Amino acid sequence: MKKVCLYSLEQPGIIVLSPSGVLYWNKSGDTDPAYQAEGILVPISNDPPQDQPELSLVPRLQALMDNEGSLNQSQAREIDDFLHEVSSSDSISVDLSKVSQSSTGWVHLSIRPQGDYSYFEGFSEEGEALQAVLTWPCRVEI
Repeated sequence: MKKVCLYSLEQPGIIVLSPSGVLYWNKSGDTDPAYQAEGILVPISNDPPQDQPELSLVPRLQALMDNEGSLNQSQAREIDDFLHEVSSSDSISVDLSKVSQSSTGWVHLSIRPQGDYSYFEGFSEEGEALQAVLTWPCRVEI
C-alpha cells in the first residue's frame, strides 16, 4: 500500500473512502489507524475575497477545532455550514454516526454527489451516499 502524509497540506481536502491502493494520513496517523484512510483525495477550494482572508475555510476550521480532542454536535453543525458554502451542488455533511471518531483535522463525512458542478461526479451510483473524511492543515509538532 502506498502512503501519503498530509502534513504539508495547505488547503482542505476530502478523502473519498474507496479501495485505491493509497493510504492518506494526517496528525498522528502514521502510527494511529484512526487517522488513516484509503481512498481518493479531492482538494476543496475555498478562495475568500482578497480583503477578507479570514473567510478561508482552513483558518475557520482551525479556529473552530483548535485544541479540541473530539468533535461535538455544535461543531459538527458549524462544519456542515462551512461545507455548504464551498459546494455549489453536492450534499456534504458530517457523518453524525461517526462524530466520536472525528477530531481536529479528521472529520468523517457523508456525501451525496449531485448537480452539474459536483466535486464527486462518477464516484457513486446516482443517489448513493459516499463515505469520506474531511482533513485540513493542522498545527502539528513533528
